[in-house]
Amino acid sequence: MARNRRLRIIISIGMIKTSSGRVVLKNGKASCVCCGSCNLEWITTYSGQNNGNPWTVSNNGSGLRIDLEDSENCGGSNENVQSGTAIATITVVGSNVELGFAFSGIAEMQDSGFENISFYLDDERVASATSPGGNLGCEMGPSVVTYWVNPPYILEAGTHTFLVDFSSGDSLFHVGSYYAAEFTCQAIAP
Repeated sequence: MARNRRLRIIISIGMIKTSSGRVVLKNGKASCVCCGSCNLEWITTYSGQNNGNPWTVSNNGSGLRIDLEDSENCGGSNENVQSGTAIATITVVGSNVELGFAFSGIAEMQDSGFENISFYLDDERVASATSPGGNLGCEMGPSVVTYWVNPPYILEAGTHTFLVDFSSGDSLFHVGSYYAAEFTCQAIAP
């Protein structure tokens, strides 16, 4: 059963606000906003998980993570292929911005080509990762990361889409597997 979850995240240059408009304080103070902003509205979907939504948004919206449930063949309880998407509609207001992006993950070391994740900005694949393989059964290790287009990404004023697409590929060899991404948004000086 697939489920949708909608999160509204607003990252403003110099200050972060919640969807209710509350300013998130940094060291007890709000920073000045003078050059522009990035507004992100995340919509997540998932299927194959037994215990609910695998997506976590953290760090005032700049962090995104998907966690796999442990597979049955490695002592866990999940016997499903696990998948999910996260889509951010990014609205750039005012000045152009640089969207920074970095990610990492832990994947199976049995076979390569599993626990696949891809990242798309305005329909262009900018990064992906997969399992390293190695015929090591239920051992996990750092995923093989590829940046197809190196960040930061220049976003002009207007609306952009950032898509994250994940699939475990099969139901085997998952123990503490995850992918985590961090985003930054900086105004470009005119």
